[in-house]
Amino acid sequence: MTEPKPSPPAPVVAEPGSPEPLGATPGRGGTNFAVHAPHAVALTLVLFSPGGAALAALELDPERHRSGDTWHVFVPALGAGTEYGWRVDAGTSGSPGARDPRPLLLDPYAKGIAGSEVWADRAASRQARRAVVCDLGGYDWQDDHHPGTPLERSVIYELHVRAFTAHPSAGVQHPGTFAGLAQRAEWLRRLGVTAVQLMPVAEFDETENARTNPLDGRPLLNAWGYAPLAFMAPRTAYASRPTAAGVLREFRDMVRALHAEGLEVLLDVVFNHTGEGGPRATPRSWRGLDPSGYFLLDERGRDIDHTGCGQTFAAARPAAARLILDALRFWAVDMRVDGFRFDLAATLTRGERGEPLVDPALIERIARDPALAHCKLIAEPWDTGLYQVGRF
Repeated sequence: MTEPKPSPPAPVVAEPGSPEPLGATPGRGGTNFAVHAPHAVALTLVLFSPGGAALAALELDPERHRSGDTWHVFVPALGAGTEYGWRVDAGTSGSPGARDPRPLLLDPYAKGIAGSEVWADRAASRQARRAVVCDLGGYDWQDDHHPGTPLERSVIYELHVRAFTAHPSAGVQHPGTFAGLAQRAEWLRRLGVTAVQLMPVAEFDETENARTNPLDGRPLLNAWGYAPLAFMAPRTAYASRPTAAGVLREFRDMVRALHAEGLEVLLDVVFNHTGEGGPRATPRSWRGLDPSGYFLLDERGRDIDHTGCGQTFAAARPAAARLILDALRFWAVDMRVDGFRFDLAATLTRGERGEPLVDPALIERIARDPALAHCKLIAEPWDTGLYQVGRF
């Protein structure tokens, strides 16, 4: 008797979908995907099962799946946990059967990232990370509330989530994680501080540092996190349960534990540059979707560097400005943080060509956004060419 063959999976259907909101939004009956990609000739949404097994590649039709600069598609029966990425069609294609030369790009609006669950895993870092469809609802905040400490009474303790609890002397169950930090909430309160300021917690690649330890030759890590690969997705490897859903839940648990001790949570956010390389490097997200909309470029398409990192995020341009505001709202509303420290904040005061602005619209919008009204806003008031101390 021959063994029955498994039934082929049902074909994945691509409906037109909606251009709003940007990102992946699961709902009743499926998930809507929308991404800003104004220069794309065509776009492919690549879907993966949880864990990275290929599921489908949906080629979007510009007649059905594009509204202005936004591409969109609704996929029925697809929910949270699905992994995905975008491939931009620049008008060329490889030979039949050849490996797709277009890199898999992260969604700038991703709330979760897969493929980097293990800290300092260099083998995994050579593979493309995948965005994860996340359901932000359903979390029980119980009686959580913002402590609301007046700024003049604030005592801020800056720390690195991993380093703060990595040593055995921290005495936590899950060293180097958001859960570990939550266990230290009472200790921090007894220390006399009123807020913790977390060094960057958005997704980044700690293995991108090519330098080695001169004493033993071991590769060094860029552990601080000031080279983001996503603005909204908390670093998966900082969770005791390193999945997209797990890290979102654990981050919220940490916020709730710190709030219960009267401690505010401030985030160090990096909107002045990204963790992508220059125009010749393989794009990982923004640079592959809209390089001139997300980065300051000169007339020859070269990066203008006001950060000392080789590039500058184009904070005054519409897509970039919207992304920054949406990222701040995500952390303030969905994750209930209490404020932000803006790394190299002077770059946010530059215009579309990098020129200094007297009244930068983005700063005004951040200051007046009702979703951010409860937030403390702290500016590092310079970049490589501007010194804005006292002007914010």
